[in-house]
Amino acid sequence: MRLQAVFFDMGGTLDLYWQTRDFRLNRVYLIRECLETGGISVKYSDSKLVDAIEQGLLQYTRWNAPTHLELPSAEIWARFILKDLNLTPEDLAPISEKLAFIYETQL
Repeated sequence: MRLQAVFFDMGGTLDLYWQTRDFRLNRVYLIRECLETGGISVKYSDSKLVDAIEQGLLQYTRWNAPTHLELPSAEIWARFILKDLNLTPEDLAPISEKLAFIYETQL
């Protein structure tokens, strides 16, 4: 039989898995380290940082749902996830893709 199609799973389209809060709390240091490599120090506790990420992504999903417009990762992190830190997308641009990768694959 000859191969006729290849499916790629991107962004949880086919495969969804849910991590527990404890898992995220134990791994959020990866986000903190990434932020620090970009010169951004976050004074949040691990719990507050996990909350900011979860709530920010929920707000982004609600914003995105009616139009399905996708924002650049730097804007998502600045406008929705870390909005209380008054960071700009330019502040986060050098590390935003890495932040997104860490969240999607390790958090």
